[in-house]
Amino acid sequence: MSIPAEAMQQTPEGAVAFVKYYFDQVNRAYQTPDSNVLPPLGDPGCLSCAALQSNAAEYVSLNQRFASQAVEITEASVQGSSGPGQMNVAIQLHQFPAAVVDHTGNVVSTKDDATVNRTVAVVWKGDRWFVFDIG
Repeated sequence: MSIPAEAMQQTPEGAVAFVKYYFDQVNRAYQTPDSNVLPPLGDPGCLSCAALQSNAAEYVSLNQRFASQAVEITEASVQGSSGPGQMNVAIQLHQFPAAVVDHTGNVVSTKDDATVNRTVAVVWKGDRWFVFDIG
């Protein structure tokens, strides 16, 4: 895991860059699939992170994966802080219409096209950001 330099800064811009990086890694975890990608990026108490991780682990165990990109952040901005070392990043998340395929390429399910607004809370610990909550 190589977090981009801009996402390693304890600034509003760094928080936004980290949130974008996190969702890029969700795509990686779902398309590869790989259940080791997301855990190092989320706070252990993040229930939303655990749900995304559970999806990745399920794809691995079923030998399934997304055939294409799952999500993309189309808008992102810092909406303030919820405490020391924390930032809230408002995002617009586009879920692409996508197919989940098995190891032979057969479609086992599909995902609908959707756009949702979420707030991602990130917390600075040590020398970098962690996702704390997605609501």
